[in-house]
Amino acid sequence: MKATFQISEDDYVAAMNLYFRVQVKVVLVMVIVLLILAVLAMLAPPQDRSLLFAALAGAVVAVVLGRWVLSPFVARKHYRKYKAIQDPITIALQDEGIKFANTDGAGLIRWSKILKWRQNERFLLVYVMPRLYYIVPKSVGNDDFDISVLAKALEARVGAET
Repeated sequence: MKATFQISEDDYVAAMNLYFRVQVKVVLVMVIVLLILAVLAMLAPPQDRSLLFAALAGAVVAVVLGRWVLSPFVARKHYRKYKAIQDPITIALQDEGIKFANTDGAGLIRWSKILKWRQNERFLLVYVMPRLYYIVPKSVGNDDFDISVLAKALEARVGAET
């Protein structure tokens, strides 16, 4: 199985959003912390209440701005500087692992070297380090390459998606 694809700037930003997808455990911790801060703000003396509510509001605004404003801005900036991601990329599923190639070279990522993987409706990310991953658009599927076969191979050889 083999296919060639190209990552656009919008693809890169959308894949970065998948990378930043917050896990359920983290969301639960954030909600608990926010609830504790809200309770403390309500129980605080009146002169301290407004400061605690302002801190609570500031935390919420910081998370929202970081996630939906700053992160896409930084991703677009990185894409423009990252010339190799703009070249056509070839992916090939092999018995030993996944082979990625572009105009500058090729590399085989062995199954044992893949840390984790995750996917959404548009992309599949293959992590070789906690913050280093390969982006595979699901639109890459063609007669020679079936993205669902790649997902099944990752699940069988690497484990469940995270």
